[in-house]
Amino acid sequence: MMVSAAYRNASTTVAPQTAIVMAFDRVLLNLKRIIAATEARKFDEAFNNISHSAQILRGLAQHLDAERGGAMVERLRSLYHRHIMAMYLAMGKPDAIRRYTKLAEGLAELRDAWAVVAKVPTRFSPSTPQQPQ
Repeated sequence: MMVSAAYRNASTTVAPQTAIVMAFDRVLLNLKRIIAATEARKFDEAFNNISHSAQILRGLAQHLDAERGGAMVERLRSLYHRHIMAMYLAMGKPDAIRRYTKLAEGLAELRDAWAVVAKVPTRFSPSTPQQPQ
């Protein structure tokens, strides 16, 4: 299923901001999988998860409304594209795990910012029973 189709399907059942949080949750899960695959030297698996994450981030960038968001849209679009490039460029590097971890930390902050907008629990809010591992 294409990312834009998945986004449209999610947006028909949840608020758009919640769908964005869900998309970030999937990218963060993929980053955990990328790290595990890299540690296990399963580079094809890591690449597949990077590609899926890139698809999600491209879908998010594509759905930004420049007319309503102005300069913020361009900053977000640039941020999403930088993260895509950083994921691909980290692959095979000696410090790839550190790079993926840093990317995950930044995306987790962005995810939580969207969670506040969507009025859903952040990763570390008291209403969230467990914290990510």
